[in-house]
Amino acid sequence: MNKLVTASALATLGLAGMAQATLTAWQTEVGLGATASSTVFATTSTPVKHDVGTLSGAQSFEFIVNANLGGASSALLGDRTSGTGNEQALKFEQYNNTGNLGLSAFGVADWNSGVAAPTGVDTHIVFSTDGVTGTNLYLNGALVGTTTTVLDISGLTGLGAVDRGASFQDVMDGDILGFASYDSELTSGEILDHYNAFNAAAVPEPTSTMFIGLGAVCLLFRKRR
Repeated sequence: MNKLVTASALATLGLAGMAQATLTAWQTEVGLGATASSTVFATTSTPVKHDVGTLSGAQSFEFIVNANLGGASSALLGDRTSGTGNEQALKFEQYNNTGNLGLSAFGVADWNSGVAAPTGVDTHIVFSTDGVTGTNLYLNGALVGTTTTVLDISGLTGLGAVDRGASFQDVMDGDILGFASYDSELTSGEILDHYNAFNAAAVPEPTSTMFIGLGAVCLLFRKRR
């Protein structure tokens, strides 16, 4: 039994190393193209206030997220502290029981994309606007929706929820594994490059490969005894 547990644990370590490698590749890709106004490369499991930068006009928000549905709605990013028309939220679930990605401009418009939010799996999501005609939604590198609502998010904002000043609302159930904001509209090519970097099949480091191989040997040895 001990040998079986050891083999399983070693294999798990190898898979964890592969996941980290793809995150690192994505982080590298973020630094190659359009300059990010802000980045968060540590896992965000509870809501935080984050400064996305001084943004106006064209802007983009990029997430690597692994979350579940829950509550009335859940936000990837949002603010309701300004008291002006630019109070907005990027939603992992737009409305309760819809399960769809979306965008809220509080007091102005709500957009249910009709695109299901992938749950329990690492997912690449980008909201990008030209600052004039509307906002595009990309899921795992592909354009999946467009709305005429123009993004207008700047400064200190809730990450993993909507910032209400003294509290958070629409708290997301899950982890944001990586985040980047930009004061430009990312092109479809840039977004695909970022997704491909994250989604690339990672090759385990030699130590991880060794551990997995050792685990297999332990299993074989156990069977022959």
